[in-house]
Amino acid sequence: MGLAVFGLGDQMRVALIAKPGHAESGVGRYALELERALRSLGYDVLLVNPVIPFPGCFMHFVRRWPGWDLEAFFNNYPLWARYPKADIYHLTSQNLATLMVFRRPPGKVVVTVHDLIPSVTKDDRELRIYQHKLDELFDRISLWGIQKTEAIITVSDHSAIVLKEHLAPLARIIQTIPLGTQ
Repeated sequence: MGLAVFGLGDQMRVALIAKPGHAESGVGRYALELERALRSLGYDVLLVNPVIPFPGCFMHFVRRWPGWDLEAFFNNYPLWARYPKADIYHLTSQNLATLMVFRRPPGKVVVTVHDLIPSVTKDDRELRIYQHKLDELFDRISLWGIQKTEAIITVSDHSAIVLKEHLAPLARIIQTIPLGTQ
């Protein structure tokens, strides 16, 4: 599963950090299946959802800022999470790496990079997917956070190549683990 790179035993505790409502999206399904697979291998798995750093009453009033969904934004680019004691902290998506800058987990961290399309297409007006300047800023912050992890999992060889091109030189372990079954 890629966690052996840390040289820890089978009884290790893994904190999977995933967005709330994680089973409702492709990346969420990845987190759910990863949790199931790690449990079936005997790992102690804890699911951690980052929290929106503002009180509920504040979010009630600004939930839909004109042209910008703040709740969705901070679910995608979290600033804060409560971390349980664990041997490994696994960020299940690259955009969660903002946590590495704002509130880093207290132990070894691995991040799964699914793709770098927003970063690769940022200068192409036809392909650009950023809807707000803060989206682009926080995407860059997440790329910076990726560089602060101990290991990176990519879901394809292409993602690994793009990652090395955009974040080179990385003195990190990068391992490709394809999605699905073989």
